[in-house]
Amino acid sequence: MDIFGTKPVFNETQQRIIDAATSCVKRWGVEKTSLNDIAKEAGVTRPTVYNYFPNRQDILSTALVQSTYDFAERLYTHFRKFKTPRSRLLEAVLFCVETLPNEHSLTLLTGSDLSVFVNEGALTNEFSQQVRLSLFKEILKDSGLSEAELVELTEFATRMLLSLLMTRSAIPRDKVALKGFLERRMLPGCGL
Repeated sequence: MDIFGTKPVFNETQQRIIDAATSCVKRWGVEKTSLNDIAKEAGVTRPTVYNYFPNRQDILSTALVQSTYDFAERLYTHFRKFKTPRSRLLEAVLFCVETLPNEHSLTLLTGSDLSVFVNEGALTNEFSQQVRLSLFKEILKDSGLSEAELVELTEFATRMLLSLLMTRSAIPRDKVALKGFLERRMLPGCGL
């Protein structure tokens, strides 16, 4: 299964640098992680890091892309078991809400620069857009939506998911209550 395009492949040194960046961000947060920290954690020199990545943001974005691909594969495996676009979308959002807070890739999205990093890395990154659109084509297959409607719905559902992940509700909901809320509010908003 390769509905997302070519999976990024990195050599051993690149992967050590990417893993080191993730570890440093877990430990100190995005703002306090420097290129020197990443190089030291990876066991390489700063010039070696520059041989593979032009700057710190590029390393963090690459780590996010790699994590996005891996997570998308697991999400696809989960929702493809469901038969209707409505049930696939509902289950995909529930899976994300339940799984993403424990996902190591989200360590890249903590700290005060979260919204900037999400906008620059998750929402506007070309690879991330391609992955999301591929997922939604699968989630919403057999729904009769045009390509333009699919693109718009992908953006809407992504924004809804980000809101669920980043903003606490004044009304506490367990999984059953959240599912009911999404069935009543999100699915009709998506035309399902």
